[in-house]
Amino acid sequence: IRHTLARTGGRGYYLRHDASFQEIGLVYRVLLAEDEELVRRAIIATIHWEAHGFALTDTAKDGGEALSLIFRTKPDLVVTDIRMPVLDGISLIRMVREEMDEEDLPVFIVLTAHSDFNYARQAVKLDVADFLLKPLDEEELAASLDKTKARLDRKTRSGILEAISGAHPA
Repeated sequence: IRHTLARTGGRGYYLRHDASFQEIGLVYRVLLAEDEELVRRAIIATIHWEAHGFALTDTAKDGGEALSLIFRTKPDLVVTDIRMPVLDGISLIRMVREEMDEEDLPVFIVLTAHSDFNYARQAVKLDVADFLLKPLDEEELAASLDKTKARLDRKTRSGILEAISGAHPA
């Protein structure tokens, strides 16, 4: 079964089944950046992304690849490890926030195997949606995705309202 993503007016996409083009619902695109292949595969396999309103559209094995994909594909959500080769997760988030236009900025969920408070503090300063410790608990990640979807829905609604008010000045 193949699916395609059809762009809506604002952020987010409608997931469509290729055979029938039946709209399944509003979904957000996800980039998963994780250098450990087994962890990356486990995250992909254990989460039913569409059930939480997401489509996993890309994966990256290091921070440099993630940075390139973020600017090229403009995902709505980036789930990133904090320690990766080439570019760590915190530096990745900083660079994206400094260089990307506000309307294209993704939301970030940070993953780490390190319970170092300094990482959590840096992540909070960068306004990440969540900070999760590995090994990941499937229910915790699912809850984080649901919370993040609500955040993206608010951002999408806000963008739609701004576009409507700008198109029809009072």
